[in-house]
Amino acid sequence: MRRPLRGVAALLLWALPAAADSHGDAVIAGALRFDPLHAGAAASTTVYPDGLWGIRADVLVLAGPVLVEGSLVRGLGATWHHLVLAVHAGAGADTSRPAFVISGGVAVDLGLRLGPLGVAADLTVHVAVTHETIVTGTIGLAALF
Repeated sequence: MRRPLRGVAALLLWALPAAADSHGDAVIAGALRFDPLHAGAAASTTVYPDGLWGIRADVLVLAGPVLVEGSLVRGLGATWHHLVLAVHAGAGADTSRPAFVISGGVAVDLGLRLGPLGVAADLTVHVAVTHETIVTGTIGLAALF
């Protein structure tokens, strides 16, 4: 479990020098696995250093799988801080069993005009190379920066 977490930490540290001139979000959310139906929790952070391309780190705790992923993000459109639409693709690991995971999805941030608070939603497909496909949806509270 330590190796995937080190990879996510390295990805976030790589983004820190650009964070002063960047925008992004930090999200804590409820997660729903659609196949079979299970509830869980998710946390993610996205940083866009100077433009529409960015990086993202996710941790999803579901009934069974615990997914740790890093992704490349492309903003499709934004009226920053009020509405951001982005697509993401990346890879990671299922730490509950040895499995490499490839993921891709769509994320939306909607600012609430209450300081930095917003609502974040995400729909992602995760393909574990060794055993299964997992489709998740998340919705939660975001801090937009």
